[in-house]
Amino acid sequence: MTQHTRLPWRVRTGMPRPEGPSVFALIPMAAGDTMLVKVADCDTSPSLPADQREGNAHFIVQACNTYEELLAALTKIATAPEGAYNRDRKEYLQNVIEWCQETARAAIAKASPQAQGQGGEGP
Repeated sequence: MTQHTRLPWRVRTGMPRPEGPSVFALIPMAAGDTMLVKVADCDTSPSLPADQREGNAHFIVQACNTYEELLAALTKIATAPEGAYNRDRKEYLQNVIEWCQETARAAIAKASPQAQGQGGEGP
């Protein structure tokens, strides 16, 4: 798989072009500096309303920033410990279900729009 630009990504609105948002990353550089790198433009389709283009930019950022954590959570669930059934198979299965739910809830909480923030952000 080809390497992507370092995460996290952010949405930048109003700059440099006021007509629409762009997706960018801040890349750490030498001596504590950062470099602003544009990852994608979401203003290239004038047929879409401005608020929808901004919504698309936020959706891209949210999906990309949480992809690795969601994949890790699903991998963890898919490889849930099979272990012995203890004394009570019903109790064991209930514990596995609870563990899967906790793992999924934690991943969902990190991926939710509220956790990602929805305002236009700048560097």
